[in-house]
Amino acid sequence: MSAAPNSSAEKIHPLTSLRFFAAFFVVIYHTLGNLVRGQFLPGNIDTPHPADALPNFGSRFLSLGFVSVSFFFLLSGYILAIVYLRREKPIDRRKFFIARFARVYPLFFITLLMDLPFAFRGLARLSSVHHALLKVPLNFVVETLMLHAWLVKFAGINFPNWSLSAETLFYLSFPFIGPALWRLRGTARWTAVVLLFVGGQAIVFAWSTFFDLSPFQPIPLLHLSTFALGILLASWQFDSQSKSPQSWQAYTALAAAAIATVAVVEISPWVPLHNLGDGILAPIFMLLIWALSSSSTVFARLLSVPWLVVLGEASFGLYLLHIPMLHIFESIHSIAQPWAYALYLALTITLSVLSFYFVEAPLRRWILASFDKRPRESMEAASIAQ
Repeated sequence: MSAAPNSSAEKIHPLTSLRFFAAFFVVIYHTLGNLVRGQFLPGNIDTPHPADALPNFGSRFLSLGFVSVSFFFLLSGYILAIVYLRREKPIDRRKFFIARFARVYPLFFITLLMDLPFAFRGLARLSSVHHALLKVPLNFVVETLMLHAWLVKFAGINFPNWSLSAETLFYLSFPFIGPALWRLRGTARWTAVVLLFVGGQAIVFAWSTFFDLSPFQPIPLLHLSTFALGILLASWQFDSQSKSPQSWQAYTALAAAAIATVAVVEISPWVPLHNLGDGILAPIFMLLIWALSSSSTVFARLLSVPWLVVLGEASFGLYLLHIPMLHIFESIHSIAQPWAYALYLALTITLSVLSFYFVEAPLRRWILASFDKRPRESMEAASIAQ
């Protein structure tokens, strides 16, 4: 009952648009404190969230903004599998790594530089100028090497970019684990899905129960199973033995995802926080991805409108730019007032779109041209949200 849609870009459009909403959810999660309490609260799942000033369900829903990162990880595995594994040919590792570097690193480095002065100022205020002079350059080196999700004590510049350190592990492992997972069929594939999901969640739960997991939340190995589940979803969906689903099946999957989401929001105070952040919602994400990419539902058509697709393409920029933009904006004017917060969101979204067209895409093309390589990825398929 899985789907094997064609390779046209149209089939990816709903997922592209969905990335915008996932990235925007992260932005709201990280910045809503400015509107509710008049102060910035870091996006830490162990920190009481500013949304607790809102009505009960709204509070719980907004406090789950961090789960979007797991969605990005799963979608990353799914898209990479479609782009590189469907033809079942060996992956040219050199070309693959160059393509991933060209897609991710330029804007990552630019936003790291943007936030560097604010990281220095914050640490100098918290500790001392001397300490900041010693610590911030070291943090910068660790982050430029994409090691900050492993060496968490040396992170802190544009903190949401820890997920790119995790993605680096996924990219390095993909040419090895991707083909192996893609070849699984039948019982072996479903066994792998169960083992990855249940085993991954059991490890996170056990670790967080017996140890203080808070400093290790970003460690990439805790998220690798979610990335692998995305590969398996693509393998199942594009299996040559698969049948195209009927529209009612896609609608049923969307309804199940919606009901499950409401249930998770309601019970979230009793679900271990680290499991919420480390992929326990993967089944919901898999339902969404399958339903929106396998059948032309009303929702898929709505998410395929051009302006939403553009916002989806710019979601990577939105994710990386929203903290540096917040720091820049707050150095000029507080965004505690609703009008200022709305202006901040509008400017950040606008800058992310401009960044995609005038920074990300040109730099990516330049890097690829420098290595005399034309990627198998289309611009859209390559624009994987991080």
